[in-house]
Amino acid sequence: MTTMTIGSGNALLDALKGCERGEWQHSPLYLWMAENFDIMEKSIGGGRVRWGRIAEAAHADGLMARHGGPAAPNTVKSTWYRVRKAVRRMLEMREDEVAATQARREAARAKRLQEEAELQEAASARAEAERELAVRQIAERGFPPAPAAPSIAPVTTSTAAGLTLAASEATLQDEAPSVVIGQIKRPVKMLEAAPRYGEDRFKPLPPTYVGPRPPGMPENLPLEALTPLDATGMTPDGKVDTRQMPGLPRMSFFERESDWARACVPMIEAVPLEKRSLALKGMLLVVKGYARNF
Repeated sequence: MTTMTIGSGNALLDALKGCERGEWQHSPLYLWMAENFDIMEKSIGGGRVRWGRIAEAAHADGLMARHGGPAAPNTVKSTWYRVRKAVRRMLEMREDEVAATQARREAARAKRLQEEAELQEAASARAEAERELAVRQIAERGFPPAPAAPSIAPVTTSTAAGLTLAASEATLQDEAPSVVIGQIKRPVKMLEAAPRYGEDRFKPLPPTYVGPRPPGMPENLPLEALTPLDATGMTPDGKVDTRQMPGLPRMSFFERESDWARACVPMIEAVPLEKRSLALKGMLLVVKGYARNF
C-alpha cells in the first residue's frame, strides 16, 4: 500500500497570492510602478524623463520585464503609460462608486424627509378635523345666552363667551399695577380697522364697546375692535357666533383672519379655566389653529 505524503501547501499559497497581486499578468516592473504610482507621477510629471537612466535603475533593483530580462528604455516608458492609464481608470471607477453611494444616500434621505412631511401633514389634517368637529358640535348644540350678570358698567353682560364684567373687573384689580408718578409710557401705535369693500361698506358698525380693557387684550388693539359686552354672541339661527363673541375682538375689524385669531388667543387664555365656558374652549382650539397655520 502506497502512502501519500501531503505537503504544507505554502508554495501553492504563495502562488495564489502572486495571482491575486497580478504577478502572472504583469511584470515586476509594472507591479512596482503601480504600487508606487504617486511617487512616479510626482517625479516625472511635466518634466524631461531620461528613460535610459530609469531602465538602468530598474535593472539594478531586479525589476524585470515580462520576458524575465532587463527592460529596455522604451519598455519602461510604455509600461509606465499602461500603469498610469490603468490606475486613473481605477480611480475614476472609485469616484463613480462614491458618487453613486452618495446619490443613494441622498435619495434615501429625501424619501425619509418626504415620509416625515406626509406624516406631519396627516397629523395636522387630523388636528384640523378635530377642531372643526369641536366647533361644529358647539354650533349644533346652540348654547343660549345665560342670564345677565351685574357689572360696574351701565350695560348688562353676556356669559355666552364666559366673559363677564365681574370677572374682568376682578382680574383687572388683581393685575392692576402700582402707581408710579412721573413714569413715561412708551408710545404704542394702535391698530386701525381694516378697509371695508363692496356691500360691507353699507353694513352698520356694531355699537361701541363700553367697559374696561379685558385681561390679555393686545396693547395695540383699540377698544373699538371689541364686540360690545351686551351682544348675544349668537347668530340669527341660534348658533354660537365665534366671530362676534361678547368682549372679544370682532372679525370684521381685521383684514386677515390670522391676525384676528392671534388677538383672540391671549384674551381667551386670560379667562380662568374654571370660568371658561364650553363655547370659549372650542373657540380657543379654532383660533390657535388659525394663528399657528397662517
